[in-house]
Amino acid sequence: METKSWAAIKNEVYGEKGTVRRDELERESQGFKIGLLLKKAREEKHLTQTELGDLVAKKENIFLELKIKEVI
Repeated sequence: METKSWAAIKNEVYGEKGTVRRDELERESQGFKIGLLLKKAREEKHLTQTELGDLVAKKENIFLELKIKEVI
């Protein structure tokens, strides 16, 4: 039995890089990884999803207020 690399398997099943199916796989894979990293960081800070969402929304509002002042 021949052992194949993960890259070779992805090429066979999803196509070469640059194909629609492969690019879709890569985007979904990156999104999943980011989600896991966010979950780990959130849990390390003992935050619920809601609490993290509130913190992000507050920072986003502050950023938007600064951008608006910059334009005015």
